Amino acid sequence: LDAIGAALRDRGFAETVPAREASVHAAAGRVLELTHPTSLPVRIRTSLFDLSCHPADFTDLRSAARALEGHGWSAPGLSAADSLALAVGAACFSPRRLNLQWAADAWMIARSGEPVAPDRLVATLSRARLILPAATLFQYLRETGAPLETTLVEAVSRAAARPSRMERDVALHGVRRATPGGVGTTLASMTGVGARAVALWWMLCPSPEYVRWSQGARHAGPLACLRRTARLVGSAVRRGQARPANS
Repeated sequence: LDAIGAALRDRGFAETVPAREASVHAAAGRVLELTHPTSLPVRIRTSLFDLSCHPADFTDLRSAARALEGHGWSAPGLSAADSLALAVGAACFSPRRLNLQWAADAWMIARSGEPVAPDRLVATLSRARLILPAATLFQYLRETGAPLETTLVEAVSRAAARPSRMERDVALHGVRRATPGGVGTTLASMTGVGARAVALWWMLCPSPEYVRWSQGARHAGPLACLRRTARLVGSAVRRGQARPANS
């Protein structure tokens, strides 16, 4: 990554401030962002997704790679299915999804003419534990008229129908990260008291696997839930106290 960054800087690229996703707790790898004087941004990563709770198998990704060709050059690149999984999957937990760049990227991939294999798309998103939130974003793409095969969207929806507790928890984690304002704003954005109550319960008592990942806890029992509850309540109280001072 350092060598690639140095080569790009020699060609006029300047390193930008690291994105929020690149510096959060439990990052999966390193991310380097650079911008050319022509405003062309480049993002280089050592993992498919920025968080370690969203794993990917690079050996598997390379096995499905396609050849990308330009004027006198050729290089391996992600398959169309994996490219689509990256564009939509990253939007599941990124605050940047509000600018809909991910949707524009998904449209471009869908219109590229490269076939997107439904099984491959589902496998990559499922391995990364992103199939549940991705199903919602694919429904959004279909409603906006994106040229996606109906069978593709349906395959993602079917795979998301029975999520594991960890998949549910990381999906909710992604919603919180992508929503400015923390837990309170996240709950307020949900429709219905019932949905808010269920989401709050999931936040307070997540799966042991999620607690081990998010807190680095060896034991994810009742004490871990109590500590998590105290932390969430304390965060909400601090935000409530800060509002009058900032208004």
